[in-house]
Amino acid sequence: MAANAVPAKHSGCLMLFALPFAAVGVGMGMWLAYDFLDFAKTREWQEVPATIVRADLKSHSDSHNRTTYEAVAEYRYTVNSRTYTGHRVSLMSGSDNVGSFQRDAYRTLKQHVKSGRPFRCFVNPAQPEQSVLFRDLRWDMVLFRTVFATVFGSGGFGLLAAAFWMRRCAKRDAAAAAQRPDQPWLRRPDWAAGRVFDSVGRGLSILTIFTAFWCLMSIMPTWAFYHEDLFKQNRWSALLLVFPAIGVMMIVAVLVGLLRRWKYGRSLLEMASTPGVIGGQLAGVLHVSRKVIADDGFQLRLYCVQMVSQGEHSNESVLWQSKQTIVSELQQADPEKTAIPVLFAIPFDCLPTDPSQRRTWRLECRAKTPGLDFKTTFDVPVFRTSESSPNFQMDAHLLDGHVAPVDSEAEWNRSGVRKTLSPTGEGCRLAFPMMRQPWLGLLSLIAGIVFLGTPVFVYFATGDLTGSWLAGHVVATAATGLIFGLIGLILTFVAFDVWFYRSVVDISPQGLTIVGGWFGLGPTREIAAADVRELKTVSHMSVGSGAAKKSYYDIDVLLTSGKKITLGKRVLESGPTEAVLQEIRRAMGQASQTDPS
Repeated sequence: MAANAVPAKHSGCLMLFALPFAAVGVGMGMWLAYDFLDFAKTREWQEVPATIVRADLKSHSDSHNRTTYEAVAEYRYTVNSRTYTGHRVSLMSGSDNVGSFQRDAYRTLKQHVKSGRPFRCFVNPAQPEQSVLFRDLRWDMVLFRTVFATVFGSGGFGLLAAAFWMRRCAKRDAAAAAQRPDQPWLRRPDWAAGRVFDSVGRGLSILTIFTAFWCLMSIMPTWAFYHEDLFKQNRWSALLLVFPAIGVMMIVAVLVGLLRRWKYGRSLLEMASTPGVIGGQLAGVLHVSRKVIADDGFQLRLYCVQMVSQGEHSNESVLWQSKQTIVSELQQADPEKTAIPVLFAIPFDCLPTDPSQRRTWRLECRAKTPGLDFKTTFDVPVFRTSESSPNFQMDAHLLDGHVAPVDSEAEWNRSGVRKTLSPTGEGCRLAFPMMRQPWLGLLSLIAGIVFLGTPVFVYFATGDLTGSWLAGHVVATAATGLIFGLIGLILTFVAFDVWFYRSVVDISPQGLTIVGGWFGLGPTREIAAADVRELKTVSHMSVGSGAAKKSYYDIDVLLTSGKKITLGKRVLESGPTEAVLQEIRRAMGQASQTDPS
């Protein structure tokens, strides 16, 4: 029961955290919609001359020394021989420090007060007492409210959906745990039935909802940009196009997911027995509702991952994994469907599924096919049971004719790590060269430039780095601008680290000798074999999503003292990292050791 109370508690906290974000998003969305409706109505108002009687600029300062301004005025105008008095300056009323509109409006109106020259105002013909001096949309305010409506609203509702889902799962698991306290794999109906559907649909549904909300909020700024020709008013209004551009990319991602689902249907893992057994096996059949033509076979991977918190960040650590290539599917009655055999042995020293520890077991299947590649993922139950045995031996002949021989050379080629004999003649040397992932470095550099350029953009876009809207609400203050700059510097450092970091590791039964740094010029560190506690892989970054997702893993050695030393950085995908780990263990005389982390 305790394990299930954690998610329930977290879901309540997450819900409380998400509500203000959702409220801000909805509020800003409604405010933005009201502005556009107001703007649409004033298109029919007639223009008449007005005499500006009074013009003032009100200022308000908060506890952070941020100052907002509001241009106020009193003016008189005549409609149908009757004189009216107006006070509304702009459609977007209230005080703000978004750009320089309030100060510019004040200076313009003050000049008309001094000169006595008439100024134009717009009057509602049906109700002449309704008037406004400036009826144009302010692109900066549209951008401001769109940012808050899309980002806060989408994030808030996404977190609320996650919180409701967590709460529902927690209640379900708590009820099932009361009935089956010693059989946690029976708490999920699909696990209990031994029929697990893929988890792709859930992620696609969340992405679709998020995309719909984002695109809905992007309609108004896009309309304003094109129909009001805001670019002529201010070239920085082109920033409004960022929102529909992101929306288009999100729509493409959704369409690709829907096309993949249409092409392959929903996948089902029918387990031979529930659960998968630590010190035993996970076996079953993966059913695909369409025929999948995979000339290079199906790449199956069973792996255990745990989210590891490091300060404010969480990284996905692969605790154990096993891969195989299925080159021959199972024969079945319906030739329009696909059946893939699944059989993995799970070492006795692996850790079980545990949501409270954020530890999950997944089965992944990929295949290169014409058009969109096939990919599906399942969350599978893996636990210790009465059948668990440290001496379990799987019958390797069960998959004869279905599994391709392991091509270790291909894994090495994918890793980009160079293996040679050690200069001492004992063990081996592994070199992690520079520039193995040039595109990853380029992406990091672009992101770094964006963050570094934000304070500079704020200055040139508004002419004011400390009192403008962007400084006050996006960069917030000069201190927050500094944070943006620091993030940019970190990302830029990551880019150069990706390009120029090089390490060389000599491995022997006596231990490890590591030289790592930019251009391979770092200090030499020697580690005795007795000081090595374990080897593990940790994913610090991923790029892309779905079938196009690429994860990069560091190979670390943990010492008995608790210290961690990185042997190599950013090896693409976990399969090659496992080949590297196995080679290190072999060279240290630990070929039979599994990764118990």
